[in-house]
Amino acid sequence: MLRNLGFSLLLSISSKEYLLKRRWKNKNI
Repeated sequence: MLRNLGFSLLLSISSKEYLLKRRWKNKNI
């Protein structure tokens, strides 16, 4: 259970980072 929670947390963090990078790229253009 704890391992699954950590995995979901990592996934959410990575997805947030990805979205932020995409937004920054769009602003840069």
